[in-house]
Amino acid sequence: MKRVRGKRAGGKNQENQILRVSTPLREPFKSISSFPPTGLPSSQVERPFRLLSTWAVLPIPRTGKRPHALTVIKTTDQSVLEIIGALAGASPLLLDTLPWTEIAPLRDQNGGLLIVPVGATEQHGPHLPISCDTIIATATCWFASAKTGVPVAPAIPCSVSSGHTAKWPGTFSLGHETFVACIRDYAAWAAATGWKRLLFINAHFGNDASLRVAIEQIRTRHLGDLLAGVRNTYALTPEIWSAFTADAADLHANKAETDLLLHLTPGLVRTGKLAAADDPDRTRDSIFSYPVAQTSLNGVTGFPSRATAEDGATLFEQMGTALANLVEQAKTDTPPLSPDHWSDVHLPKI
Repeated sequence: MKRVRGKRAGGKNQENQILRVSTPLREPFKSISSFPPTGLPSSQVERPFRLLSTWAVLPIPRTGKRPHALTVIKTTDQSVLEIIGALAGASPLLLDTLPWTEIAPLRDQNGGLLIVPVGATEQHGPHLPISCDTIIATATCWFASAKTGVPVAPAIPCSVSSGHTAKWPGTFSLGHETFVACIRDYAAWAAATGWKRLLFINAHFGNDASLRVAIEQIRTRHLGDLLAGVRNTYALTPEIWSAFTADAADLHANKAETDLLLHLTPGLVRTGKLAAADDPDRTRDSIFSYPVAQTSLNGVTGFPSRATAEDGATLFEQMGTALANLVEQAKTDTPPLSPDHWSDVHLPKI
């Protein structure tokens, strides 16, 4: 238990207790109502929430007001897990919350399939957090896991964001070759530890080309041992793609992304900045590809001022359902031809 000092509106210091659980009990993921963990009185807890891989539990102030902002961690208005639990009727199976003894049998279930969210750490205009893509990828995978029972690995939060340049702080990028190598090594470890299917779920446009190169290399290096694939959250169906590109073909931090975060993590959206955040897509007639510093005034491409939580709820359910259907199919997907046709094929490593 760690004590952290914050300040009330009146300026007086107040101590708040934050419980950090790096490997929380499984009960929270079986049922939202089963939280808090054993030994922590429910009367002391407002709600659990999770951003990336850290759990925190905050006490309800006796005044009944929301907990004030803390320098260590920022609360959100509603737990992503609560949203998924209510929508999917179950909770996701999160690999990073389990010991290896509970992970081992999962490799023999659901065809040995593991879902891996891929996000980014990059500027998302003046109104969205730099973890936007990681939040979207993670939440969509959690929904699919809740519906299918397939485990979800921790998100990969840093990827290829070089197209945003260094104009706006908050962007951290790997090189294309480095990222491809990271994904390739990830797959090698998955295969070495007994997983048979690996599905990367990406929420960042800039990762698409590198991920496809990585999958090309993985599928030949692990021929017959590991099936690997990638899908993009923003293009799971034509309807979803249309929603994402409605206000900008070269979208970034636009209406759709803002819709989703207003639904999933409204406390992280700077709603006071929305009215002035719009910046149109200037690339519709472009022949060449340009980095964001050459196309956007504030890091946005699209019209986030038009975003609503209601549209975000609709879009998220469409994305989660589409991915759940895809994951269900991936459990049993096999090569069109039997091993008799390719088991003796030997390819050089690329």
